[in-house]
Amino acid sequence: RIEQEQGRWVVWLNVPFWDEAAVEENPVENHWHRISDYGRESDALVAARMIECSVNRPSRPLTGF
Repeated sequence: RIEQEQGRWVVWLNVPFWDEAAVEENPVENHWHRISDYGRESDALVAARMIECSVNRPSRPLTGF
């Protein structure tokens, strides 16, 4: 996600964690990490799209080496 902060565009990445100790209805905790800030919204959108594609790409199985 991107947000405007003090005239700059900030890219944020959400990393959800499963909290087994949570007794609430929703044991998933969202941890937002600030990636970087950009001067133009278009630059932030490009960066966010690149991060999204990288995170969602399929990973190869481990080879054991």
